[in-house]
Amino acid sequence: MSGKTKEQRQPKKCRKCHKVKPLEDFALRRDRNDTRDSRCKACKAAESRERRAGTSKGELAAQSRAFRAGMRKDRCAVCGTAIKGQGICVTCEECVEVLGGLEGLKRAVRAVRYMSDNE
Repeated sequence: MSGKTKEQRQPKKCRKCHKVKPLEDFALRRDRNDTRDSRCKACKAAESRERRAGTSKGELAAQSRAFRAGMRKDRCAVCGTAIKGQGICVTCEECVEVLGGLEGLKRAVRAVRYMSDNE
């Protein structure tokens, strides 16, 4: 036996370039049934370069900060519910008031995540 698992021997077709490549050319994705990304690493890198090409370093930094802060367009920064624009949904605005401001809400969210991770 060659020592490779069945998954490692199976080639995969990239949905972007449509080339059949070995699984090592696809990033791991534990949230997928086959545990691999649908696009090869080369195609993902090319898409990333294209997306960044017309953006200044300052804009990229601002986008990164906003993403890390949870400020995604058309999504609540706290719970991820669909909303118009950026910010937080009405439900989370009410929670902010009840919990004593944004810091109280952040503590509550951390507590919920901690509890759900330790179940």
